[in-house]
Amino acid sequence: MTTKQENQFKMYQATARVLTEYASVWKTISPIEETYKKLQKAIADITTEHQAQDKSLVGMTAENQQFRKELITKTLKVSAGLQAHGAEVDNKVLLEQINFAPSTLAQISSTKLLNKARQIFSLTQGLEKELGVFRVTPQHVQELDMAIEKYDTSDPDKRLATAEGKNATQKLSSLFTQTSRMLRNKLDKFLLPLASEAPDFHHKYLTARTIVHTGGSGKKRSSAKNPAPQP
Repeated sequence: MTTKQENQFKMYQATARVLTEYASVWKTISPIEETYKKLQKAIADITTEHQAQDKSLVGMTAENQQFRKELITKTLKVSAGLQAHGAEVDNKVLLEQINFAPSTLAQISSTKLLNKARQIFSLTQGLEKELGVFRVTPQHVQELDMAIEKYDTSDPDKRLATAEGKNATQKLSSLFTQTSRMLRNKLDKFLLPLASEAPDFHHKYLTARTIVHTGGSGKKRSSAKNPAPQP
């Protein structure tokens, strides 16, 4: 969920809690009863979709880390051959290009690691025979190329942008749109007649319907004495 959706979800939960607390006030009003049930179902559905999305992301992250380890291993193997060849022919330019500590690869960002691995791969072109002297074969170079592709495509952010990820995102977006519309267009109006009959309940309901923004510098809430329901 996005930060905006998380804030909306907390508002839905707070609204449901107030309705539950004051159920005796509205229990005999069937439209409110039906909307309350729909709100509870929406909260359950959003929770399910969010958990599924989180579970998927955890799996993607674990796989991505495994591919990162493989890429580092393949990169170091090919890089070692290039260093040996550079030393043999006294190619200072080549040696300078691959002058990095092995531990550096484990610490740099995904983008920098991919760039470094691609640089190593490009430097092998045309050096099959020379690298073979130091037992770095074309298969090792091919494995590096494959490792680059696997790591790049396993990036969790990129995979969430695929059809499966988009589907989960769209489901959540639809649930939030429908639930907010239901509260705004239905429940808010259903409860208006109770404002004078049960003022404490109605005020708490309006307060619950005010979204608390938790992103950025901290929590922010409307300072109005009679907060207006939020979308």
